[in-house]
Amino acid sequence: MKFLARINILPRWVILALDAFILFSSMVFAYLVRFNFDFTRIVPEHVLGASLSYTVGGVLVMNYTKTYVGIVRHTGLQDGISVFKTIGINFTLFFILYLIKGEYLNPNVLPPVSVLIIASLGAFFALIFYRLFVKETFRYLKQGTEQVNLRPALIYGAGESGMIALEAAKRDIKSKLNV
Repeated sequence: MKFLARINILPRWVILALDAFILFSSMVFAYLVRFNFDFTRIVPEHVLGASLSYTVGGVLVMNYTKTYVGIVRHTGLQDGISVFKTIGINFTLFFILYLIKGEYLNPNVLPPVSVLIIASLGAFFALIFYRLFVKETFRYLKQGTEQVNLRPALIYGAGESGMIALEAAKRDIKSKLNV
């Protein structure tokens, strides 16, 4: 457990691998939801092809938007916007490919629009949730190891400034204050 307390940031390849797994899983789950978990209506080749292409497209977009950088220290509103941008670009890319697929693209690698919408929403919420979960887990582990060295502190004032100071002291991982 002590090695986790020394980590300030997850390695980029771990974040990218988790993101790719979430993209793949969200597409598989979207097919299951779209077809009401009726396995007789689901064609495994379509699910596998669409899931792999959605994952590869998502990873390429993530390389462009750099969402895999700094998950522990930088997770917050800015990371949420970056994830939203990534999922939006990936959705737009696959929607355009779906519209112009014609004879050039294998229909097995493009999901139907309904599945694409479900997968994009699921991937967005899963990516945000796991980023916040990882950040809070690391914050908990870091605070748990440094409880001994805390200095007592008192904030005077119950107004807005006092509440802001309290929240800032609680959220700062490097803060050694026990308010």
